[in-house]
Amino acid sequence: IDGGAQLLVVDPRFSVAAGKARYWLPIKPGTDTALLLAWIHVILAEKRYDIEYITAHATGLEELKAHVADKTPEWAWPITGIAPELIRDSARLIASARPASPRSASARRSSSLPTNPRRSPRPTPAS
Repeated sequence: IDGGAQLLVVDPRFSVAAGKARYWLPIKPGTDTALLLAWIHVILAEKRYDIEYITAHATGLEELKAHVADKTPEWAWPITGIAPELIRDSARLIASARPASPRSASARRSSSLPTNPRRSPRPTPAS
């Protein structure tokens, strides 16, 4: 946080890091994907990305836009427990940090950590 860095913490538990964060998002466990989709929705809808870079180096932008078109912060709110305006504000913070990209704390500790493809999937809620 020295040097003007801003911290965004997504964790159901309040922690020392959350206490120092600009945004603490106390997400319901197991709902990370809904938050990520809502963040993507905001970033794309508000055109908070580098269109020249995406055009030159990526494919599938139109398909991604179509996929997240209905994944609004209002859609994510009952799933994640995070208010729509907090989702929007935190997405804007993430987008403003470019060209940096968000990384998890474990990835910062060691970028050579292997992933576990055999990790058990999370149970799905009963319908």
